[in-house]
Amino acid sequence: MGSSSLSNNPDNLLMDMNKVLFTDAADEIMSSRKNTPQATFNYHYFERPNASTDALNLARTLFDLREYRKCAHVLKPYATEKYQSALFLHNLALYTVSEH
Repeated sequence: MGSSSLSNNPDNLLMDMNKVLFTDAADEIMSSRKNTPQATFNYHYFERPNASTDALNLARTLFDLREYRKCAHVLKPYATEKYQSALFLHNLALYTVSEH
């Protein structure tokens, strides 16, 4: 069974060291799915790499380590409507700081 036959199936997402699936493959996978009861809860979230990707990954790590103030500080330049993930995590970190 070759890996090419598995990679044609949208339910099998393969991470290969030489090939990383980003948004182009994600668009193809999502457009090939039908609105069936099984498919509605089987979606994969693909985030497009952009200018905030490194800061967002650092902030997620800081958030997991419960360093909420540092997390909010790292995301401050990206907390705009253009970067929805950064905006959400920035506001969640600020809220969590205020609760503690």
